Amino acid sequence: MPLIVDDRAVGALGIRSYSAKLGPESVRLASLLALQVAPAIEATRLHAAVTASEAVLRSIYQSMACGVLIQTEAGVIMDANPVAATILGVDRAQLLGRLPREIPGLRLDDERGRPLQELPSATAARTGRRVRGVVIRSTSPAGEVGWLQADSLPLLAEDGTIRQLVTSFVDVTGVKRAEEARQESEAKSRFLATMSHELRTPLNSVLGFAQLLQLRAASRLDEKELRYLEYIMASGQHLLGLINEVLDMSRVAAGEVALRAEPVSLAGLLLELEPEVRVLTAQKGLEFSADVGEVAVVADPLRLRQVLLNLVSNSVKFTATGLIRLTATADAGLARIVVTDSGIGIPPDQLDRVFEEFTQAGSGKTREHEGPGLGLPMSRRLVELMGGTIELAPAEGGGTEATVRLPLSAPIVRAPAPPDPGP
Repeated sequence: MPLIVDDRAVGALGIRSYSAKLGPESVRLASLLALQVAPAIEATRLHAAVTASEAVLRSIYQSMACGVLIQTEAGVIMDANPVAATILGVDRAQLLGRLPREIPGLRLDDERGRPLQELPSATAARTGRRVRGVVIRSTSPAGEVGWLQADSLPLLAEDGTIRQLVTSFVDVTGVKRAEEARQESEAKSRFLATMSHELRTPLNSVLGFAQLLQLRAASRLDEKELRYLEYIMASGQHLLGLINEVLDMSRVAAGEVALRAEPVSLAGLLLELEPEVRVLTAQKGLEFSADVGEVAVVADPLRLRQVLLNLVSNSVKFTATGLIRLTATADAGLARIVVTDSGIGIPPDQLDRVFEEFTQAGSGKTREHEGPGLGLPMSRRLVELMGGTIELAPAEGGGTEATVRLPLSAPIVRAPAPPDPGP
């Protein structure tokens, strides 16, 4: 006898007799039994399916990465998953049976820290519509400040009334702080650019008048006064260099530096750079050697010159005795330019830190070496703008190795010199 539920067979009932033939009475009995058994079997199956679905949903609910609150229409919390309690910084037991504003020690404000006018769940209950993307500033009972992004969804009954509210939220503290850091960095760059302009104008006047005094007062000032005038010029030039460096950095950070990419011969660039490098190394009695071969790169020649001079100057600054070496080779479609020194080196845990603005390796409240700590950050930004990379590593035998990788260019062929016409 088939077991039928809603015109669908859910099983079959069989009766077997070993003592007598089954007559019409047996068929009628089987039919009556089938009418009773079929709904029971279907109910058991549905119950098992619902139980399995609830287990899956409960598992998802308990393990999902966002916090979830199940609330009544009035906002009272009926249930909460473990992540909700973790994000809010309270025990789960403190959430149940309370309104969000009544959770002990928990403070909820708007994104800027002002009193929150209405929670997302209250808005969803009032309007009967889903509320998305509300950013809330939360302060836990332990005093930890964070930011949440919350959604709230009303679950409606057939008559349109609200049965429950489901409020979910994620911790966006990291995103919020990164945004604040970016805004602070932009504000700092604007401030530095403005102040650099404001400082450079009067400083140029000071240097101009000092130069004028040097030209006209040689016969009127004694040796000591002339030495003081030289101090003024040297200090003023040093300060102007620092101001220009800060201004350059702020322009690069603001994206106001336009680069032109063209083939650049490193050998040709080194010819222009070498006299200045020789002066730097000679001041400290250091040796300098270079081997760049016929390597050519695609770069902005002026900015590449600035990067290489920064790296060499940095090596000179942190090297008391020994050698500064500049080499270039072709490596897998890239030019590998390396500046190596025999200086004090950089601790491995600070190799990335020195690329932060206004930072020196090992610097704390005091700075052992001159400079604002902008050479390496500036060099990294410029190299990245030219489509390359820069990294630092300990050099073999001590010191530091700075490696710049830039796209290779086809070798630059120079026209042969015209023949000497002779006397």
